[in-house]
Amino acid sequence: MSPRHRAQTSVEPCGFGGQIRVSPKSLKKFKQRAKEILTRNRGISMRQRFRELRLYLRGWIDYFV
Repeated sequence: MSPRHRAQTSVEPCGFGGQIRVSPKSLKKFKQRAKEILTRNRGISMRQRFRELRLYLRGWIDYFV
């Protein structure tokens, strides 16, 4: 994969082991969104926050796998 093409994608396959490296930009966006979901000033229960985080995390993982 050329460096130019790699910069445009957010996933980089790593050899034959099946590992996937996520770009730093995508990881930063994930952490920012997770922080938004888990903030305490939204007026919802902790259970609901974890439910939202679980759905977001599942979608994020499915996108990269």
